[in-house]
Amino acid sequence: MYAVAFKVYDLKNTGYIERDEVKDMVLAILEESKLTLANDTIEAMVHKTIEEADLNGDGRIDPKEWKELVRRYPSLIKNMTLPYL
Repeated sequence: MYAVAFKVYDLKNTGYIERDEVKDMVLAILEESKLTLANDTIEAMVHKTIEEADLNGDGRIDPKEWKELVRRYPSLIKNMTLPYL
């Protein structure tokens, strides 16, 4: 399950979830929810996500870091299970 969800977020298929991919996903979720947030708020959300997930400090999220993030925040993949798709 972790690997499938990781691939969904790894939009460029680089093997990492990069900052711009996190932002694209935040924007997509906001659009789907019909929510509008100030750009500063969106940037803060992206920054906080990377800061919290990027355990080795390279500015991106690798599969191991993703698995740890999902362990702490299971809701990241909750909506990707079959009953929700």
